[in-house]
Amino acid sequence: MWALFSLLAGLSDSLRDASSKHWSGSVPKLLLSWSYTVGALPFFLPVLWLRYPGNLDARFWILLLTLGVCHVSGGILLVRALSLSDFSLCAPMVAFTPVFLLITGPLLVGDNPSAAGVVGALLVVLGSYLLNLPELKDGIFAPFRALLKETGVRIMFFLAFLWSLTCCADRIAVRYYDPLFWGCAQVTAISILFIPVLLARKMLTPLPSVSHMKRMMVVGIFNASSFWTYLLALKIAPVHYVICVKRMSILFSILIGRYLFREVGIKDRLLGGACMILGVVVISLWG
Repeated sequence: MWALFSLLAGLSDSLRDASSKHWSGSVPKLLLSWSYTVGALPFFLPVLWLRYPGNLDARFWILLLTLGVCHVSGGILLVRALSLSDFSLCAPMVAFTPVFLLITGPLLVGDNPSAAGVVGALLVVLGSYLLNLPELKDGIFAPFRALLKETGVRIMFFLAFLWSLTCCADRIAVRYYDPLFWGCAQVTAISILFIPVLLARKMLTPLPSVSHMKRMMVVGIFNASSFWTYLLALKIAPVHYVICVKRMSILFSILIGRYLFREVGIKDRLLGGACMILGVVVISLWG
């Protein structure tokens, strides 16, 4: 059952990002960025209320504010990246987060990578190379050059690094606070911290139209679905197993890129995506 919940979490991730890309031409991108959390808020606020522990120390508020600002910036960049490049190229870049964790983990939380972790990282890099394999005719490094020419991919690459930092901060936070409460608190904080940005850009005057709000809610529901199915999986299986299966979102995203957005070169991207997932599995299980 944990594998099913993990797969549903990965599929929800893909559908959330695909919906965001699909509507990025009709809904302001800043509103779409906000929708990831504000659209999911109705599913988190009751839990936040029920799990509230009482007095919270300064460390909690510092971590919450710092990560909230990081995720607001990351959310804005994510929607921009998805709107600029092929979905089947952008989405697989999330596989670089565990690669960067091999660097940021030892520095921030004292996690030392193993030789298997390095092998996993190399598999992720190889997978990114295979995403643009047809470019090999223009030189051995052409697949990498073609990938990095994509503005959306470059943004996603930066986001993978940013998310590796926030993952380390999350690991510190859950040592001291209830993980479920911490997750709900983050969603709430991000939603609130978006408001000054939206007001500055005059996105809330007037309020978003009904059609915009409906689309924002769909994105939020997919995000909430990802979070809750992920937690259900964690209740049954160790986190590294769950992450391995959840990263099937890479293949889901490549297939969505083919059938929803009519993107080309999908066979090579499926091969590259599979290699990246294998790298994540190696890092998660033995890294």
